[in-house]
Amino acid sequence: MRPDLPAILARQLACHRELLPAIRADQDPDILHRFRVTLRRGRVALRELGGRPARRLSRDLRWLTAATAARDHDLLLGRLAEFRATAGPPVPGLDRLVTAVAEQRERSVARLLACLDDQRYAQILKRWQRLAKPGRKMDLREQAAESLWLAFAHLNRDLRAAGPGAPAVELHRLRKSAKRFRYLLEFDTPGGRAPKKVLRCCRALQDALGGIQDCSVQQRLILDYRDALVPEYKPAAADAILAWLRGTETAYRKQVRSALRKFRKLGYHRELIELINGLREPAREAPMQHDHELLLLRHAKSDWDSGAGSDFERPLNRRGREDAPRVGQLLSEKGWVPDFVRASPALRAWQTTIAACEEVGFGGERIEFDRRLYLADLDRLLGVLRETPDVVRRLLLVGHNPGFEDLARHLGVTEPADGKFLPTASLARIAFNGSWSALTAGEASTVNELIRPKDL
Repeated sequence: MRPDLPAILARQLACHRELLPAIRADQDPDILHRFRVTLRRGRVALRELGGRPARRLSRDLRWLTAATAARDHDLLLGRLAEFRATAGPPVPGLDRLVTAVAEQRERSVARLLACLDDQRYAQILKRWQRLAKPGRKMDLREQAAESLWLAFAHLNRDLRAAGPGAPAVELHRLRKSAKRFRYLLEFDTPGGRAPKKVLRCCRALQDALGGIQDCSVQQRLILDYRDALVPEYKPAAADAILAWLRGTETAYRKQVRSALRKFRKLGYHRELIELINGLREPAREAPMQHDHELLLLRHAKSDWDSGAGSDFERPLNRRGREDAPRVGQLLSEKGWVPDFVRASPALRAWQTTIAACEEVGFGGERIEFDRRLYLADLDRLLGVLRETPDVVRRLLLVGHNPGFEDLARHLGVTEPADGKFLPTASLARIAFNGSWSALTAGEASTVNELIRPKDL
């Protein structure tokens, strides 16, 4: 059972308060890191809690997190000490640079202490205590499953977008996704039940991505110091440090490459799938007799006379606008509620997806518009399906012919005698056992259905 979110907030508040004396005494740089982590974990819990008071406190915690910049200077000082140890002959200007960073760190610490003495911080503690009140009993088991697998789906989306050679900003986005997933996993699995392999992979990916982010921040700081200190020390010293930092970043990118290979397998990790599915409440969903179901929906009828500038921009016509929500009503009535929706971003497919999903009752976070699905052929469709995490039990795919008809045939759906296989707004339901990654020809079990507009 998931611990209620007020209890999680209370735990983070207790850790926060425990660290305060050491923060005020500036005893240990690692304490500041732990202090910052309590703020980040608190913000993740507040996002799950929702509501106006939680959003307000989350903004306050972001303000306080911004005041912990001394942590960045601690890391830079450590990096400069490492550079000094490996640089060989003394580097002219290095001592002046270290002094400048240390002085800036002291100013950052002073700013943090001023924030802790500010009236706003006193209000933060009061609001935090109020939201963490033990009497606020909230059993959020179903929300736990929803949040956890959505975080995992978003993480997989960022994994696809970012490779080892991606810009630092994309890798930072991936790091934030991995961090949120890890925090939620720890929140939702009290008693140490979170799969250890999953947590190890999360930490390894976070550490490698964090190393790249730190190098990026440190390079920016070095450039700032170089511009501020010239001509007090030679720019060549800063250039040598920048070159060394770029080499360090390259080493971290190699670690990311290894971590990505391992982390991409998490979608098929049985422990994780059982954990998330075990948290779920089978609300409106029809029971599944197989491991997975694919709902294959061709977009509703489009308007060829709309005057659209391109095929991609062609909208639905009147009949299409009527059929799309009827498909959603069918999904809701039969309990075929998808865990996730992946759709072509073409306007006719976008309109079909939104209209159908509104009838089922879920929103944007559970929908991903994937450019690869626009007029995709069989091979591309199979590639998209095979990268689906196994935690997604029922997937709704919205797209186009002829690729969808080819996919339905490939997976064993029987073609109707009238030859009209997948006209617009048709839905094929395909159930199978095994992993999405192992999806092969003829995979459909005896459970496969084809529903066309005339059947609605």
